[in-house]
Amino acid sequence: MDFAELEGRTPLALHLTWITVILQFNLEGKSKHYKDASLAHLFIMNNVHYIVQKIKGYPELREMISDYYLRKLTGKFRQAATSYQRSTWVRVLYCLRDEGLHLREELCISISEKLIPAYRSFLGRFRIHIESGKHPETYIKYSVEDLETAILEFFEGYPVSAASEEEITVKQ
Repeated sequence: MDFAELEGRTPLALHLTWITVILQFNLEGKSKHYKDASLAHLFIMNNVHYIVQKIKGYPELREMISDYYLRKLTGKFRQAATSYQRSTWVRVLYCLRDEGLHLREELCISISEKLIPAYRSFLGRFRIHIESGKHPETYIKYSVEDLETAILEFFEGYPVSAASEEEITVKQ
């Protein structure tokens, strides 16, 4: 806290600012109880964001706390958000290393080897019953080839259904 910034403020404004500072320190202490660093950052983000929104929601309170300290709180929020993103994306990026790509490929093959024959067998046994009924397309939505494509697209991270492709086309 910059003491020069506190000059000329009312005692009530000083008390409110100090209460906010102490609250922030308490929150930082409580965040250390989380074993997962990303949850600690999320805890700080959530609580500081709440404080900032409450201060912004009351013009009198905002005036007493001051825009200077509000900017510091907003900076604290951004710092926690950046730390949260770093701590969570480290795990994701770890999975995208070469070993992760090889594992993903093996998993895709393994799932395909089990699921495709089972689906083919299911269609072979029940297609006659389903196609003889009303609206068979509601019961068998995907062909074996569609399922193979969906599995590959799932592991590559592409949209699976035609509906999602239409949504993407419309939004562009």
